Amino acid sequence: IGWVGEGLYVRATEGKWVDRSFVNAPFFLLYGVGAIGPVLLFSATDSPWLVLGVSLFYAAAVEYIGSVAMEKIGLSYWDYSKNRWNLHGRICFESITIFLIGICLAVYYVQPALTASFAAIASPPVLIAVFVLAFYVCANLAVRIVRQYRYYKTVGHIMNYAYDRKPTRA
Repeated sequence: IGWVGEGLYVRATEGKWVDRSFVNAPFFLLYGVGAIGPVLLFSATDSPWLVLGVSLFYAAAVEYIGSVAMEKIGLSYWDYSKNRWNLHGRICFESITIFLIGICLAVYYVQPALTASFAAIASPPVLIAVFVLAFYVCANLAVRIVRQYRYYKTVGHIMNYAYDRKPTRA
């Protein structure tokens, strides 16, 4: 969902289609990490104020730490230094607000629907497919991190993934 939202946001704001996925799949893993914590911590019956309060700090930490970690392997996906209310260009009010909306949608709508759907179709073939997909994404992520780090050490500059990649055609 985050990958689709990112694509639509860039299309609306920059007028072009881009695929900012780091792995070879339609995923933007930072959004997944951003959603997993609150989905594991909260349920649809929890107070929205509690979910928002905790998720505010969680989302800010995920985005800030994610930015730092990516720079360690020579990547930069965003720079909010020109946005108002930013912290070191790594997080800003606008990005955290979008994260919070996504977390609330995940906790109150997406996760309950997925849980009900998965309970209805849970079977050994479905579980195997889920584990195969998870293994693929993890293995692909590991390979991409190693390749990107080697590239960074060879080239010596941080690649701004948002701008140094060619946009995909629509």
